[in-house]
Amino acid sequence: MNEMVQKKIDEYLRSLFAKSIKQSFLIRMKYKALELLGDKVNTFFTAQRVPEDLALNEFFIEYEICKLIVGVHRSNIVFLTDDEKAKKEKDSSYCEQLAKDVIANLKLRDYAGAFFRKSPLLSGESFIYYPLPYHLFAVSTQINNILLAHPETSEFRPLLVQMNNKGLAALSLLEDNLLGSAYPICRSAIELFIKTFLLTMVPQVINDYYKFEDFAVQNSYGERTYQQEFNKLYKNRKNQKEHNKIEYLHFGWVDGIADYHAIVRQKPYTINGIQTYLRNKDDEDDPSLFDTFEKLFKMCHGYAHGNIFQLRYPLMQYLEISIMLCYVLTNTYKMVCDHYDEPYTINGVEILTLIDRDWAHVRNQYDLCNVENLNAYYKRKQ
Repeated sequence: MNEMVQKKIDEYLRSLFAKSIKQSFLIRMKYKALELLGDKVNTFFTAQRVPEDLALNEFFIEYEICKLIVGVHRSNIVFLTDDEKAKKEKDSSYCEQLAKDVIANLKLRDYAGAFFRKSPLLSGESFIYYPLPYHLFAVSTQINNILLAHPETSEFRPLLVQMNNKGLAALSLLEDNLLGSAYPICRSAIELFIKTFLLTMVPQVINDYYKFEDFAVQNSYGERTYQQEFNKLYKNRKNQKEHNKIEYLHFGWVDGIADYHAIVRQKPYTINGIQTYLRNKDDEDDPSLFDTFEKLFKMCHGYAHGNIFQLRYPLMQYLEISIMLCYVLTNTYKMVCDHYDEPYTINGVEILTLIDRDWAHVRNQYDLCNVENLNAYYKRKQ
């Protein structure tokens, strides 16, 4: 490409991202990433290219790289002052790591970036290429690829499919700035994950689970009547103190777990009852995992039931949704890989290592979410 065409591409890229990043830093980082990529750059862009238009292809590649630079860099500087941000942009070690992160994300492009829409449906915060949801999108895509590669029937397959679908739906809403609408789906995804986690511990009751699921489907039709078999089970339920028939409809299958009611004395036929059981039974995982799930589940309540209408700080909602989806999709991904004996890596990328780093970063930013910091952040964006 001649120098004049390259200069025009650089000028256009500067103008496209002028409001999101320091222009000279963007172009400097673009060339740094291209230098590290070398001839490998073409291997990540097999689609959306024009066979005979070199200039257009070069622009497309550099535009995609710049989007990643902007997304990753912006996620790193959320609560930094202008002076702190400027210092970071001059730090050679930071720039080196940023370029490496961009290259890692390019390797995941066919699993994540290539599927994103050109722009969000609603205007607002632009979180599309922030690392955590980007990597979770790659995980969701890979889950689907693994499931397609293993079409054989499995008892857990419907649950894994449902969890991935819910995670993907919430990611899509996050991408389109429909943040408030993502909470009910996240709540449903968390509940499904908790049920699935329990079922992996006591697989002998999975047929009971599907039986009660069928009862619930039948009950949703027409006059909402209960089947005779369900009524008989309800009459002989193990905890006779509980009289909520709807709760039993959705969680009555726990009666098949031998020691469940000995551990769960209150509200056994609820998601909270299952969490109580898991806290007491799981010896391998950190018990705080279920405490965190309970907090996340409650976090969704106001949004799911319409008590919170206005999102004053979209950044905070972005972080909360990312945290919830990270728990659900990462654990679902491990379940799928383990179940089908597939590696955790995606296209040679240690995706779980990247997500662990993303997770620590997002949690740190979420801990910094207070009125003072959030007001300062949005004031800088004006």
